[in-house]
Amino acid sequence: MLLAGAGMLVAALIALQATNTSYDMRQVMAVDVPPLSVGLLEAKDVGFYQEVTRRIGEQPGVEGVALGSFVPWRDAGTWPRFQFTVEGYTPVDGEESPHAGLRFVGPDFFSVLGIPVVAGREFTTDDRMDGEPVVVVSQSIAQRLFLDGDALNRRLSWTGPPFCKPRPCRIVGIVADVDDENVVRSPAMTIYQPVLQNGLVSRLFVRTSGDPYALVPTVTRIIRGLSPTQAVERAATLEDVRAKVLAPERLNAFVICGFAGIALLIAVVGVSGVLAFSVSARTREFGVRLALGAAPSRLLGGVLS
Repeated sequence: MLLAGAGMLVAALIALQATNTSYDMRQVMAVDVPPLSVGLLEAKDVGFYQEVTRRIGEQPGVEGVALGSFVPWRDAGTWPRFQFTVEGYTPVDGEESPHAGLRFVGPDFFSVLGIPVVAGREFTTDDRMDGEPVVVVSQSIAQRLFLDGDALNRRLSWTGPPFCKPRPCRIVGIVADVDDENVVRSPAMTIYQPVLQNGLVSRLFVRTSGDPYALVPTVTRIIRGLSPTQAVERAATLEDVRAKVLAPERLNAFVICGFAGIALLIAVVGVSGVLAFSVSARTREFGVRLALGAAPSRLLGGVLS
C-alpha cells in the first residue's frame, strides 16, 4: 500500500511539473517593486515605472519588459474576484452576474510572458488615463458570454463593490486562458486592465535571452538609481516560483517514498528470514538430492521460486 501510494504521488507530481501553463516560465523573471505610497499612483509614480521599464529594456540580453500587479501562483489569494456585466449578455432568471479575476498589466505584458493573443490586440502606451477605457479578456469569458466567442468591441462594466461608479470599458483583445492561482490548471475567467489607466502596479517582468538571474544586479541598480529608497524584492523566474509552490507536494512524495522504502526493506528482511529457516529445515533433503545428481543451480532456482 505504501509503495502504491508513493507511486501515485510521484506520478501526480511529475504530471503537475509537466503541465503546460501557457507561460514562458524559464526565461521570464518576476520582481516585486512595491509602490512607496498606498493607493492609486500619481503621474510621477507611473512615470517612474515607465522609465524603469525603458532603461531595463535597453540592457543587453533583455528581450522585453512589462509591468503588472500579480505574480502567477506566488500572489494567489491576494486579489478577490469581482462581478461584471457585458454588453449583449443577459443572465437567465436567478443567475447572478459572472465573476472574474482582475489583473492590471502594462504594454507588451502578454508577449513578455508568452501568453497567446487569440484576437484583437495587447495594451499599448496609448491606453492612458485620458484615453478610452479598454480591457482584455480571457478566452473563457468570450466563449461563455458570447455564442460566437466574438467579444471584441463589446462593452464591459464592473457592477459589484468596490466599483461604485461603473465605467464601461471596450474589449480590445482576447487572450488564452492562464490559471495564475492554481497549480492544477483550469479554465480561468480573467479581465485585464491597463496600468496606465488605473495606476496600480507593483510587479516587474523581464524576459531575457540568457540567464535571468544574471540581470538581477543590473535591474536593482537601475531601479535604485531612479529611486534610492525603492524596494526590490523576491526576484525569481516563473519556473522557480512554480517549483516553490510545488515544494509541499515534493516533500509529501519524498516522505511517503521513504516510508515505502523502509517497509520494502522490512518485507525483504522478513522474507529472507523465512527463506533461511525453510532452507535450514530441508538441509538433509538437499543433501540427498545432490547425492542423486541434482544440479546446485536447479536447487537454488527451486528454493527462490
